[in-house]
This record gives sequence, C-alpha cells and structure tokens, in this order.
Amino acid sequence: MSAARPSVTLSLYFAEFVDFFAVSLRRPIPHPIAMVKCGVRRQDHTIGGNARLRVVGFHHPFLCLKTGDNAAMSSMCDFNAILPAPFGALGVRHAHGKLIGLVFLPPETLPSSPRDAFSERVSEQLEAYYANPEHEFGVPLEPKGTPFRMRVWRALQSISCGNTTTYGAIARDLGSAPRAVGQAVGDNPLPIVIPCHRVIASDGSLGGFSHSRIGYTLEIKRWLLRHEGVAVQG
Repeated sequence: MSAARPSVTLSLYFAEFVDFFAVSLRRPIPHPIAMVKCGVRRQDHTIGGNARLRVVGFHHPFLCLKTGDNAAMSSMCDFNAILPAPFGALGVRHAHGKLIGLVFLPPETLPSSPRDAFSERVSEQLEAYYANPEHEFGVPLEPKGTPFRMRVWRALQSISCGNTTTYGAIARDLGSAPRAVGQAVGDNPLPIVIPCHRVIASDGSLGGFSHSRIGYTLEIKRWLLRHEGVAVQG
C-alpha cells in the first residue's frame, strides 16, 4: 500500500477530524477513535471537478464514528479474507457458517488468502459472478439489521440481474419514505450478494452507493451495473 507524505497525511487527518468534531458536537459518539490505522481512500477535489484519491487511514474510521456505526468500527480490520476484485478488493466476514459482511476496500489493499473453507467458497462464488453476472450466489447469508432494514434488503434481493429500480419505487412498495429506504440501502452489509447497486435515482443517475455520492465506491456501482449490462448515465 502506498503511503502519503507526512505533511499530507497530517493535513488529511485534521480535515477528517474537524468534520467529525462538528458532528460530535451535535450528537454523542459512544465509541472512541480506535481504528484510524486502517488504510482506506480519502478523496480530494481538484480544480475542474476532477478527483484525486489518496490512500490514508482516516476516512472510514471517522465515517463510522459520524454515523454511529460502532460494529463496523470495531470489526472493519477483522476479515476472514481480503479478496482481489476487478474494482479493488473485498473484505469478507462470516460467522457460524453464514456470510455476514462484505466490505469494499481500495485497490491498493493487499490481498489476504481465505483462512477457511467457507471463505474459499465465497471467493469462488464471487469469481463466478465476475465471469458471469447472472450467477446466483449459493452461500448462506445472515445480514443483521432492524426489521425495516431487513424488509428493504429482501426487496433488493428481488431485483434481477440487468434490471434496476429506484429508491422511490421501493418506498412506495413498503409504504415508507425514499430517504429512509436510501439509508437502509446504504446500510446493506452484503453488497453485490444483496444487490443494492441495482437501486438508482429517479432521474436515471447512479444516486449514491454505500452512503457515498463521490469517490471510488460510486465507481464500483458504475462498474457493477455495466458488468450486468445496464446503461449508466453520467
């Protein structure tokens, strides 16, 4: 993994900290800053609207703090495998014979071979999907969330390959608000397998992905949709 210069790293740390501190003044954050060491990408905007991505260790931990996602905070470096992917890397987590988490990691993340037979099975399933987007995943899943989130995630599983829906359409089906649906879609712990990338904005644009509207995570959504033969705007 490439390293940022000390001066750049320090400035990016403070940029994240100031943003986090502003949020912490508005609501209590129960978890300490403990996992800043994990390397993920920080996006900086350059003149003309282009973007430059740096590999530093501050963005994702502070994001977990800002959203109160303490489970993600405490476990984001605890993977059963880190698998290479066409768009970067995926952290795999499972427990009791069920897949409980897939986490997008930047391309610079070093792979970590599957530690066990279940992780190897997940790796084989993902490779099959990369080769054929219509591949149906055959591993037991155990996403954990509120009853509402579980309803949204079940709705996502009904979207077939090559098709998309909108946040508003799901909201109407569930008798909820698009914003609440968007939050639940972004909280999906098993992206790709539970295909949250197939939910787009009502104007046909990508919308967000994993609570981001910019950066490499949105490019992953673009890649996944194109891989499945979906024409992507923008």
